Amino acid sequence: MSHSDVIEARPGRRARRVTVASVVTTLLLSIFATLLGPLGVLQSASAADGNPTFRIGTDGTAAYRRFIDSIRGRVNDGGSTSVRNAGGYRVDHTPSWVDPKSTNAYIRVDVQAWGNDATVRLNLRRSDLYLIGWWDKYNTYHYLGARDTDATKTNKKDKPYEAESARWDNGKWRKSKVQEQTRFGENYVDLERITGRPRAGLGISRGTVNSAVWNLYNGHGDEQMAWGVLVMTQFISESVRFRLMRDQIATVMSVDGTFYIPREYAELENDWGTLSSHFNQLVHQDQAQGRVTRDSHPLVGYRRDIFGDPTRLILEAAYLYATYVLNTAKGR
Repeated sequence: MSHSDVIEARPGRRARRVTVASVVTTLLLSIFATLLGPLGVLQSASAADGNPTFRIGTDGTAAYRRFIDSIRGRVNDGGSTSVRNAGGYRVDHTPSWVDPKSTNAYIRVDVQAWGNDATVRLNLRRSDLYLIGWWDKYNTYHYLGARDTDATKTNKKDKPYEAESARWDNGKWRKSKVQEQTRFGENYVDLERITGRPRAGLGISRGTVNSAVWNLYNGHGDEQMAWGVLVMTQFISESVRFRLMRDQIATVMSVDGTFYIPREYAELENDWGTLSSHFNQLVHQDQAQGRVTRDSHPLVGYRRDIFGDPTRLILEAAYLYATYVLNTAKGR
């Protein structure tokens, strides 16, 4: 499906007699203008776009959980999320592959700054939950990693497909003004190298997430942007993947507290693909045999104790993954 660009023309000015109607019209135009940035870029997210949205400082613990779970629902491949003996705990599954030329390959997410209408729109790849890009206040689409959208080329310098770099903005399909590749990739090696900050010990709070919003919204400075991506990856991607990340971060979204990511959680993030593979195999075995089966070579995971600290857990059954570790598994 093709879409034409949507360009809002500035209203022309002409001399006119001052009437009640003209005063009202001027007032409405003034209000509209305050919603626009210096280059006519809408600064606030629109409900018409229908994206999962989190408003820092306004939305709290319960809203954050709903925000993350809303993303999970959009990511899920449409199949079953139930796990034998897991009670009410469910695990979503990403699709194995989605055509990158389709808008179904991406999940748009909005995060609004604290006490301000400024909102950064982030782009997640649905198949693996990587944060692969965002739009800044100038409508530049910053994308992480190389794109090879032309099979005849080998230079890996192609621009993203329009399905990735354009978006619904205020209810209208809008192309990005510029597509600009970042000088760092979407992987943690690059992000931690550029920022000089490892994930282990990284503090997540309303303040740090708010700073990340502004770093990405302003769209300049490699270190600042990489740090914004690193924080947002924890705040969104890893929380969609891991139950314990969502639940821990949620506790500080209503208070002036900080959640410091434990080393053990950072290790789990590195192993999401392997954890997903073992979990998916156990789910298939449970379904085939009609009972809970055990992993003959179980992985080690972590759960939170009563103090919120990580406690070692042997993941020998699918329901243990669902109850304590995974929100979303990669594939099936």
